[in-house]
Amino acid sequence: MKVIFFLILLVFPLGQLLRWQLPFLPEVRLQPLDFLAFLFAGLWFIKKVCRKEKWVPPAFFKPMAVFGLVAAFSLLLKLPQLPLKEFLPASFYLLRLWIWFFFYWALVDFSAKQSFPLTKYLILEGVAMALLALTQYLLLPDTRFLLYLGWDDHLFRAIGSFLDPAFTGLLLALAFFVWITELLRRKQPPTFWLAGGIIFLVLALTFSRLSYLVLLVGLGIIFWQKKRKFAYLFFGGLLVTLLWFLPKPQGEGVNLFRLSSLVARSENYRQVWQVIREHWLFGVGFNTYRYVQRDAGFVQPNRWLVPDLWQKSNAAAGADNSFLFVWATTGIFGFLAYLWWWGKIVAESWKARKTRVGLLVLASVMAVIVSSLAVNSLFYPWVLAWLWLLLISLKVEN
Repeated sequence: MKVIFFLILLVFPLGQLLRWQLPFLPEVRLQPLDFLAFLFAGLWFIKKVCRKEKWVPPAFFKPMAVFGLVAAFSLLLKLPQLPLKEFLPASFYLLRLWIWFFFYWALVDFSAKQSFPLTKYLILEGVAMALLALTQYLLLPDTRFLLYLGWDDHLFRAIGSFLDPAFTGLLLALAFFVWITELLRRKQPPTFWLAGGIIFLVLALTFSRLSYLVLLVGLGIIFWQKKRKFAYLFFGGLLVTLLWFLPKPQGEGVNLFRLSSLVARSENYRQVWQVIREHWLFGVGFNTYRYVQRDAGFVQPNRWLVPDLWQKSNAAAGADNSFLFVWATTGIFGFLAYLWWWGKIVAESWKARKTRVGLLVLASVMAVIVSSLAVNSLFYPWVLAWLWLLLISLKVEN
């Protein structure tokens, strides 16, 4: 399990570069991160059974499990209406959700018996992600060709190994929160300052306004608790100064006053609300949203630019809001269970905010929740893995 744990840390910064699409199910993308989480949880399960250990669920697992059961019920409810080729991809993603739930439980048990410098590892992860994104920005600034592979087209933006500036920026912001809390803890060497500078610079190069907002929200929580208003103004001013001087050669993406993304997001909200109004009680079935969008004409089955866009597009499987996505797919009961799950995490981290880890968890979770109102970040495996690694350090009772 220790080997698999370090393999997870090793492949984490590589993001979407290692994913593999199933040839017989083009909607399903397999990720090494998911597979390693499955192996980790599987070995933990076997050891627990063989040693006849007690099954005591860790904090937050109960609301996770309740949501997972409601999600499974919503999918099974739609089974008679779904052809096998659509039910299988949806069930794969339901399985992945449960794998991450049990990975969290396994991680809690694993961490209780291990001792490792987790914050140092997370900062190194942030530096690795930043260096990959910086390399892409310098060597491959034009990534508009990715449109043909189902990704958004970007020009002169750091999209990194996650092939998306919003997710790259979010993960760099989470890494920067770890860096800040360590900085406030004790005096640090020059290499530590260099690591923070690289993460901050590359986050600015994403030109993702959502990432900037997430950064300011998380830093605001940390500096508010630490009563360091000047530090907050310093980093806010540093970000504005960087954005003023960073090169903006061409393209809509580097225009911080662009309206195209806001228009697209408002249309996405309109569409998901339409689905909620029609299926508010039980939803359309967990992770069947891709087919709902296709049938409703939200994502055209064939466009001359990208054939079979509804299958290839990475955005077609979800909505630009994790909470509305949950309501649309699992109904009102899934939505309430989901609120309970994340509300419990926020409440417990708020109670522990006077500790270093508690404050870090609070800032990180609130930042991710803010981001989830504009991108489906609460179901992103890398975000879940990051939050799980933080939560295992937060010692709270059920």
